[in-house]
Amino acid sequence: MSSRHASSPDSFSHEDIRLGPSCLDSGQHKHENNAVDPMLERLTTLENNLTLLLSRAEIEPYASLDDALAAPSRFHQPISVRITDPIASPKPGADENKMPFWRSRIIALYIDWAKSFACFRNLPHADKVISVVVA
Repeated sequence: MSSRHASSPDSFSHEDIRLGPSCLDSGQHKHENNAVDPMLERLTTLENNLTLLLSRAEIEPYASLDDALAAPSRFHQPISVRITDPIASPKPGADENKMPFWRSRIIALYIDWAKSFACFRNLPHADKVISVVVA
């Protein structure tokens, strides 16, 4: 893994955060000049960052859906964890009446992942809420 940290889905190639074999390794996603399709590369980077954040990062759940939609996406901020960091686990003494640890992480990252796409960011607020609640 590179010594740099990915700061946004568009700033690094899939080589910087490689977690394992990638669909980009096959020739079928390359153009005539051997360049990888930029959209496929961006999606692969997003997927790798999602895996890294879900498994390793310290993620505070959002207080509300409105807070989640108003906050900047974690995918557009520097990622300060590495694949070699310990796997995330609930903090001892955490309130057991809250949403389960992994579920809250998945929901927070799902919303942040959606916010990484301009088509989602450009939706009216009500449509963003519906997109999250229905999914």
